[in-house]
Amino acid sequence: MNVDRFLRRGLFAVALIVAGCSSPGSAASPATAGSAPAPTSSPAAASPVPSGTLASVEQRGGECPAATCDTTVYLDFDGRIHVSAKPPNDLGTATSAQVQALEAAIAATDFNELRRPAFSGQCPTAYDGQELVFTFTTATGTQRLAACESVLDYSGPLFRALTAALGSASPIRTAP
Repeated sequence: MNVDRFLRRGLFAVALIVAGCSSPGSAASPATAGSAPAPTSSPAAASPVPSGTLASVEQRGGECPAATCDTTVYLDFDGRIHVSAKPPNDLGTATSAQVQALEAAIAATDFNELRRPAFSGQCPTAYDGQELVFTFTTATGTQRLAACESVLDYSGPLFRALTAALGSASPIRTAP
């Protein structure tokens, strides 16, 4: 398991480096005097972006100090991807299409069904492994999924959309 932990740390370090090297997106151009009516009167106008966290993935456990093994990657509604560590903690930005695809996947997910079957094995945290805990913001509140509580299918639409949005910052690893 030490090799697995080493690889995770290496991938995390690469994600941090890539995030630090990426350039910020360009700002939208300001509206001109002859522009379309205000967003409230235009049916094609974009709705305001909610603030806060859309989804998070917590990695926890393992035989090391909490500061080095435990981390949480957050994806905000505006596409910002960041970690729970002290600043600088930005990892990058998901595109609006990726955020919208994740929002659609969250809305289409039956979280009660996704929690079945219950996890019955030994949690990886018992032998120097890590557990992933997911939190998703839904229209009715937050939904939490923990890998040591449910057998999670990472190939499903919800996790595919989350992995696509998080890009290299995603801690989800699937078998080849």
